[in-house]
Amino acid sequence: MGFCDLQGLEHYWHLFYDCPYSSSCWTAAKVAKPSLTTDEFPVWLLKLIDELDPDVICSVAMILWCVWQQRNQKLWENSLLPAVKAVELGYVFFHDWRRARAGASSSAIQRAHGPLTWSRPSGGSWKCNLDAALFRDLSAIGLGMVMRRNDGQFYACKTLQLPLSYSVKEIEALALREALLWALSLKLVDVELF
Repeated sequence: MGFCDLQGLEHYWHLFYDCPYSSSCWTAAKVAKPSLTTDEFPVWLLKLIDELDPDVICSVAMILWCVWQQRNQKLWENSLLPAVKAVELGYVFFHDWRRARAGASSSAIQRAHGPLTWSRPSGGSWKCNLDAALFRDLSAIGLGMVMRRNDGQFYACKTLQLPLSYSVKEIEALALREALLWALSLKLVDVELF
């Protein structure tokens, strides 16, 4: 079953372009849908990158991300934000990302304790790195998790957005709990959490 109860297999064009929900996202973002110039979605997207203004490309990418996030929320959690709210959150996340990138240098990100680098798990066969972010203006928290094999090879990732109704310590505990539940759902053992 598809995102909007379309019978049959889900298709890129329908999901990102023709679906009533994605159409509402395009409208909410006040971005005109770029015309279809090919039958292949990846070719269409690459052509847009070559032809459109960089700010419009950023808006298009944000809309596609919003639709994909909400599709996953609908399929996995059976919840769906109104298109206007999804686009609003998408723009906030995009602008936060842009501000963070503007402040970063081209060299490695420096922390008080030195460059940020990934390290192998000590004896475990899997490592899950996780982090949480507070979005007070949206009354939300975001959780992000990346699962890697002990050789550093990417295995899977997961993001969650939850209401901001927890203390910082509770958010950290919640992030650990969600990572453990996720590892169990993937049927992984010997997982180190960081």
